[in-house]
Amino acid sequence: MSEVQERMQMLAGQENTLVFPKFDQEDAVAIGLKLFEKAKAEGKNIAVHISLNRRDMFHLSMDGCAPDNDVWLRKKENMIYRFLKSSFRTVTFCEMMGTDVFGFYALDPDSYAGAGGGFPITVEGAGCVGAICCGGMMPHEDHQIIVDVLKEYLNK
Repeated sequence: MSEVQERMQMLAGQENTLVFPKFDQEDAVAIGLKLFEKAKAEGKNIAVHISLNRRDMFHLSMDGCAPDNDVWLRKKENMIYRFLKSSFRTVTFCEMMGTDVFGFYALDPDSYAGAGGGFPITVEGAGCVGAICCGGMMPHEDHQIIVDVLKEYLNK
């Protein structure tokens, strides 16, 4: 199995494991603040956006972030609502196919991000209901900080 195929399996496993029994505004704020505290403890500057059914629930752009980080958060959010999986998984799938998301899905680069850092909010019995997006680091790091915080938050 290739490294890309192994990454695909890992990403799918994360999405299948990091599922919420319910998700509401309190969860969004708690997760957003945990992302902030983790980034701050690691000396990173990140921007975070959490939405539920396209309704903004939490947004933070730490000192050191640029307005462009907020643009990237929306593009990552669009990836989640379009594909119902992490942006890193969608990008990895296209990599496996020998192309990128813009060519494979004919996506507009002004509206979508071909990068990791967007993770679906999946609720048991309901499916994908929202998005957690992080930006400001390397795309795989944006993805990983979300996964790390969700594992802790969900006790997984």
